[in-house]
Amino acid sequence: MPTTVKEKCKKIMEDEYKIRRMAVDYNIPAIINLQLAKVVIDAIKITRQ
Repeated sequence: MPTTVKEKCKKIMEDEYKIRRMAVDYNIPAIINLQLAKVVIDAIKITRQ
């Protein structure tokens, strides 16, 4: 378990990389930030109309 801020940041970066990498490997869209999530939700809403 990370104990310092630097170790925590490193762990977060590693986890995010693993998530993005697996999404690419398995061809799954990865929504990694709030701005992208909003755009995706808006696109789904428009598509359903």
